[in-house]
Amino acid sequence: GVLWDLQAGAKFGKCALELIKKLPRYSEVKTLFVCHAAVNHWTQPIHDQLKPLIRAYELGLRMGDTENACWAIQCFCLARFLTSFSLDLLLSDMLMYQAQYKSMQRHQTFRMGSAYTQFVA
Repeated sequence: GVLWDLQAGAKFGKCALELIKKLPRYSEVKTLFVCHAAVNHWTQPIHDQLKPLIRAYELGLRMGDTENACWAIQCFCLARFLTSFSLDLLLSDMLMYQAQYKSMQRHQTFRMGSAYTQFVA
């Protein structure tokens, strides 16, 4: 992390994940995304981040938080790339998500996702 105190970051991430159980659901998408895309992967296996990122994506779509949903699924795809997931299957999924970014007008996510998709292709 930025301050190189990975254990403290992990503790704050764990606190955030506990706290979202007591807060309105709209805060859950961003918290899941940030904790599992930017915090937990430093101290936990990257495979453990996949299901929560999918949850953030699905919850974000249901709740209308398309920005954080798109970032979560993009990090999910990147994590699958890093875990040696089949490139053919990954490319297929990434192309599907790229179409979703475009239809939701998530331009920044679309541009970044395009670069990742080209890399995988």
